[in-house]
Amino acid sequence: MKYNTGDEAMKKVEEKDWRFGVVGNIVKTHMSEDGSLLYGTPAFRGGARVYIDGKNWTDAFDSISVIGFSRGNRYQVAEVPTALIENVRCCRILAPAVLEIIHHVEVLDGWTW
Repeated sequence: MKYNTGDEAMKKVEEKDWRFGVVGNIVKTHMSEDGSLLYGTPAFRGGARVYIDGKNWTDAFDSISVIGFSRGNRYQVAEVPTALIENVRCCRILAPAVLEIIHHVEVLDGWTW
């Protein structure tokens, strides 16, 4: 039986298209203004992983643009209140669909890396 060494695993990762990004999760439950219990947001389920669009990441905004797997079982770009995003962290983005959306958003907005 042959095991993958660290070098072989890194070669596979280096061959793929990937980048680092800011990732968070949608809160599972929260209270609405009228006191009812809500699960996630209208666009995303509670606990869904969302990729945060870096150009709007400031404290001045009440909502932020994110990319995530929506309730309709497809990737979607949506505005989400910052209070509904938890567990924010930096991680490697490997999903080809997400990378394609990020590329299109950057090209449309004139951002280049």
